Amino acid sequence: MGSSKLLSNAEWAPAVENCLGMKQFEVLNYVLRPLGSTGGFLGDHYTAEVTVRLHEDKNIQKILHFFLKTEPKAANDCKITKQINVFKKEVDTLNIIFVKMKSVLKEGGKNMVWACKCFYTQPEFIILEDLSKQGFRSFTLRDSLRYEHFELTMKALANMHAASIIFEEAQSKQPYRLIDDYPDVLEEALFRHAPNHPGTRWIMCSIKTMWLLVELIHGKDALSEVKSELERIMLSLYDLQKPSGRFRNVVCQGDVKRDNILFRHENGIPVDVRIVDYQFTRYAPPANDIMCFFYLSSYKSFRDRHFTELLTVYYHQFSKNLWEHGLDPEKLLSWRKFKESCDFYRIVGLLIGACYCPGTYISPENIKHVFDSSEVERYIYDDRDQEVKYSFYNDDFYKENVEDIVNELLEYTKKSKQK
Repeated sequence: MGSSKLLSNAEWAPAVENCLGMKQFEVLNYVLRPLGSTGGFLGDHYTAEVTVRLHEDKNIQKILHFFLKTEPKAANDCKITKQINVFKKEVDTLNIIFVKMKSVLKEGGKNMVWACKCFYTQPEFIILEDLSKQGFRSFTLRDSLRYEHFELTMKALANMHAASIIFEEAQSKQPYRLIDDYPDVLEEALFRHAPNHPGTRWIMCSIKTMWLLVELIHGKDALSEVKSELERIMLSLYDLQKPSGRFRNVVCQGDVKRDNILFRHENGIPVDVRIVDYQFTRYAPPANDIMCFFYLSSYKSFRDRHFTELLTVYYHQFSKNLWEHGLDPEKLLSWRKFKESCDFYRIVGLLIGACYCPGTYISPENIKHVFDSSEVERYIYDDRDQEVKYSFYNDDFYKENVEDIVNELLEYTKKSKQK
């Protein structure tokens, strides 16, 4: 059943024009279908069927399919979105940053794809292509990715990161950096150390959650040995998420995890990918996105087995893109420097995993009461001990995943104390 109208027919016209590549049409009607529980937390998601009449033949009607993303209507979601300004960040990333990056790519970037097509944006909504009609589907945070999924995602990240550098190098004034012209779009949205900033409250709650998990897994004595050092290391994310003065920075998606990646399969084999959701875009080295993807989407055993191999996949695609645009990757981000940056930013992936996983890996049925009530802020910013304890003792998937992150972080913390 379709939802009530959110946009006028006139507001759909620019998206239809960009989709069809023509102006001779009339928007007759549209139907929205909310995605419900599969939608986003920081935005409301809908599929849309828009019926148009083509002027070349008034008897011809055509149905176009779109994906509509709007600012969230739920009071708590809307409040959080506005506090960290992430909806505007995504609008500007799609409408400004990506348009500029693609403007200098050969054939408009036809062979350097990373995101779905964006047809129209306004401050309150984004209209994208509906990839489900092409066979793409999303994963949940509890779904497993295979090596082939990682391989495709690494290539898509390489396309986006390379496009960022290609655009910067194409500017007449050198050195040119995108963040100098678009600081409001590319500045860090979440990891900002400021009194009462949502990101500060979220990190402090994540630290308390990590203390709880260390105690649940290893006991109170183990926690007392590492408690202060663990807090210091997790707070280092504030500095680690700033643009680097050591490695080349690029436009990063900032939140590369399973539920932000769409795959298309043929005969059960992944053959195409799109990365979605650009609410946490930041300006950082490519390794920032790569390490976050590894730690938010795989186990340590997978990372240890495929780390170097997948970095090679990434760099081959990255360097190929630069060469095809007349740039020498060795001068801009050499393999040696890239590998060094990945080793350096591995801790970022681990810390992002430590912040995200304990709160997001809880099964939907065990967290539904929070998002259906006024407890959202409590859960995100103050105290999630009740939900974490319950899931740890009653959900094998949750326990296995958080133990994987906690044990690796604990090992890193102990080594850090010995230095």
